[in-house]
Amino acid sequence: MSQTPVPPIPHPDRIPWWLFIGFTCLYLLSSGGHIDSPDGVMMLKMTESALEGRLDVGELEDWPGFGGQRVVTDGQERFYSWFGMGLPLVAIPTHLLGRALAPLLSSREASLFEVPLNEESAAEGIPFVRRTWYPVDPDHARGAFVAFATSWASALLGALGVLAIYLVNRQLGVGSKAALTVATLVGIASPWWHYSKQFFSEGLGGVGISLFLLFALRAKHHPERQSEWWWGGAALGMAIAAKPVHAVFIFPALILVAAYVRNWPPRIAARALAAAGLSLLAVVACVAAYNHARFGSPLETGYGAVARWSTPWWKGTLGLLVSPGRGLFVYFPLALASLALFGRFAARFRAESIFVALCGVCLVGIYAKWQWWDGGWCWGPRFLLPAVPLLGIPWASLIEAKGLDWRHHCFAALVLLSAMVAFLGVWVNYVDFYTWLRAYAVEHVAQFSPDGMIDHPELAHWSWLGAPVIRYWDAPVGGDLLLLRAFSKPGLVLVLDAVLLLGLLAAIQRIRAAIRQNPGRP
Repeated sequence: MSQTPVPPIPHPDRIPWWLFIGFTCLYLLSSGGHIDSPDGVMMLKMTESALEGRLDVGELEDWPGFGGQRVVTDGQERFYSWFGMGLPLVAIPTHLLGRALAPLLSSREASLFEVPLNEESAAEGIPFVRRTWYPVDPDHARGAFVAFATSWASALLGALGVLAIYLVNRQLGVGSKAALTVATLVGIASPWWHYSKQFFSEGLGGVGISLFLLFALRAKHHPERQSEWWWGGAALGMAIAAKPVHAVFIFPALILVAAYVRNWPPRIAARALAAAGLSLLAVVACVAAYNHARFGSPLETGYGAVARWSTPWWKGTLGLLVSPGRGLFVYFPLALASLALFGRFAARFRAESIFVALCGVCLVGIYAKWQWWDGGWCWGPRFLLPAVPLLGIPWASLIEAKGLDWRHHCFAALVLLSAMVAFLGVWVNYVDFYTWLRAYAVEHVAQFSPDGMIDHPELAHWSWLGAPVIRYWDAPVGGDLLLLRAFSKPGLVLVLDAVLLLGLLAAIQRIRAAIRQNPGRP
């Protein structure tokens, strides 16, 4: 008696979870142990204030007035930060975890977070000590550890961004191997890796816009699922909560949604638009209320008194795309492959390609005009970071192509170059570099400027003689990995690093096993 064959049950895709775990471990192992920027320290203060039920924050002792405005209400002066509320709120769990773990620090680790004199630079006659914006001496070791733990939020967001791009590619019909390759390259061969160890808001913006695309794609395939639109609108709102300027993403988001719903029945389309719009408005309303509570107006972010749209567009655009110090194509060479493959991507996914392109164009368009288009002391085009994960999506068409030709060899060369540049941004502390460059330029002024005038930011932005991507290789600046320092001061941090290393190795092994079990997974 013949029996009807039972189709095999597809093996569940465990790659996403292990991908997230693996990159979380990698990014935490890459940490330098500090919040390096004054921006990040102000957001740390915002996290602390939120836990205390306050909106005002304490000013930086070494830079009073930075990062906000003083406001007099009821006869009392308070200082409110102008940074978005998104990242400080997201960092609350890691901050609380840091508080819980801090008492476990051993006495040997009391000096672990100190920033010593850079011996290599001192040997060249240009000694410097990196400025920190909060106490890191042995008497404040626990507070320094809590600050370090708070910054773990950036690593978690970085891993979430990598996961989102993997899932976006899967929704586009890309095979698991190619989707995994794209996500991995975004994670280790782009500025995304560097910013996983920095406490800046742009990473949260990138996660928000990537998740919006993911939920929109899911809703496209299942129009009846209203929950996807709710989550999509919330994700877009999250990007705006990170930085109000990310409201520019609403324009490409509207175009994408319109492309999806135009052929749907009016009832389903109306429900989709209502769900996405209401969840977005809920987050935006929270941001507006936050602005009103601080500065008396829902539209006032705190930047109003200092922001100037004074940079010529041509200068800001060239600076963000091709300048030696901030150019996207300099610090992310694989973006050239995104351009080359964009036509093929657009031919298959017209609406999605328009969305990706507009996200990048909107960021360049708005930041190119701003007075601080360069993002201050940072690595590469910080303000364009939210679009970086999206730029990896077109690579899948080449990765999945059968056979090897000159295009694959060019792509491999760009991968190698991008990975080298990305690792350089992880290995060297950018604050150390700029501190050294400022002193070095003064000591060697004739090398850079015949008239004896040195503007070290301009030198770093526009001259290859001072560009970080070139000078990092020969600058006497040591590595910036807390893991290496922890070996000489064993204790809690070294134990955490050991756990993370085991987690990374386990994730790699599990992903390899998942691929072997399903070699033909579509």
